[in-house]
Amino acid sequence: MPRCIEIQAVASARASDLAHARLDVLFPAIQLATVLVMLAFFIALREGMYGYFIGHVFFLVLYELYEFGLGYELAPFNLLMPLQARPTWLTGAVAAILLYQFSRPFLDLRHCAPRIDRLLVALGWPLAVLAVCAAIPALSRAGGSKMPCC
Repeated sequence: MPRCIEIQAVASARASDLAHARLDVLFPAIQLATVLVMLAFFIALREGMYGYFIGHVFFLVLYELYEFGLGYELAPFNLLMPLQARPTWLTGAVAAILLYQFSRPFLDLRHCAPRIDRLLVALGWPLAVLAVCAAIPALSRAGGSKMPCC
């Protein structure tokens, strides 16, 4: 039996499929609760690597919100709407960089696996370039440039 596919506005699609819309918000909400727990670890233990982990999970939640389309609807995050799909690239790249920065001291790679440590450092640079390239249109628009949307 063939499936019918219908293109709707986001608000009407979420209203018609309320169970799925609730699941879209549930998973990032659980991850934000994890961020609060890790913030308590960071405050209690005062180790910098937990700060990287908090940043990683926060940017991962932002990535998921933009990937699900909710980031473009919520008030503080809709400022990146002119970037179109670039916020997913930006937040994904920053989340990966912060994950690399967390894993290096957490796993003590400098002493246990120096080659993997150097590999993670090398992999961070292309992701940093990707993050900067994803953010460049926002910087040029803030300067008053009238670039047409692609």
